[in-house]
Amino acid sequence: MTLRPMLLELISKGLTSPPYTFEYYMNVAYAFNRDRGNCRICREPIWPGDLQVHHLNPKLPTEQVNKVSNLASLHKECHRYLHHPGEIPFKWDETGKATKKLFQWREKL
Repeated sequence: MTLRPMLLELISKGLTSPPYTFEYYMNVAYAFNRDRGNCRICREPIWPGDLQVHHLNPKLPTEQVNKVSNLASLHKECHRYLHHPGEIPFKWDETGKATKKLFQWREKL
């Protein structure tokens, strides 16, 4: 056994924090594919290492919170703006669509 246990082993031992269950990690790929590799807020492509997945409604029951329909692919930066309301996002957002979506999603938190 290596010094770094595999993710599956951590999940099976209950060592990951809710809602990060096996279902969550399996559905991340499905959500990314559904979103066609684009951020759901700014609609720009997400490059490797920049993907974060957001729970649209984190208050759902455990059996529903990790469904693909409740997951959204986001850039790290867009995800940070979503959870830090004091930051002013999207200086490049000429149409305002990304900023509008960001504020709509903040209301659900």
